Amino acid sequence: MTNGREFAIKEIDDFQDHILPKYFRHRNINSFIRQLNMYGFHKSRKDPSKNIFSHPFFQRGHADLLHLVRRKIKN
Repeated sequence: MTNGREFAIKEIDDFQDHILPKYFRHRNINSFIRQLNMYGFHKSRKDPSKNIFSHPFFQRGHADLLHLVRRKIKN
């Protein structure tokens, strides 16, 4: 994960209790993961038991690409 192209949620309980309520209106990790999927993030296939996510335009040091991370549009 040192390539800056993915992020991990290591402590699910702490993430749910402290991070999610601070930035979202819920504490539900499954809802957060569903939102990630709606924005085109994918869970790592290397080790599906770990919560590692990536997106082609989510890269460390490239804030200029973040405007390309958009919610998928239903047909």
